[in-house]
Amino acid sequence: MKTVFALFVLLMGLTATPVWATEDTRNQIEITNSTYAPTQLRVSKGTTVTWVNDSSEPHTVVLNGVGQTFRSDPIDVGKSYEFTFSKPGIYKYFSEANRQMSGTVIVIMY
Repeated sequence: MKTVFALFVLLMGLTATPVWATEDTRNQIEITNSTYAPTQLRVSKGTTVTWVNDSSEPHTVVLNGVGQTFRSDPIDVGKSYEFTFSKPGIYKYFSEANRQMSGTVIVIMY
């Protein structure tokens, strides 16, 4: 019985695709009226992250950290902004339209 269960678990692991692994959304952050989703994203160095504005008003993405800084132009509803993270680190960002909105991108070496 244990062998059958172990085989079942192995087969499920080989055929199941995690939601985060889809090519369309892997490095994407959704902007809603009051949040970024996900609020934390982990990527490898050299990865381009895309913020997509699904809210009802323009938002910005502002990072003012050690080593890398950026400020997007206002991202209109239905539009997106991309940034490539070239250095490992922890990057905290926020929206100027709603400073309570914040998120983190964790960039690892590999």
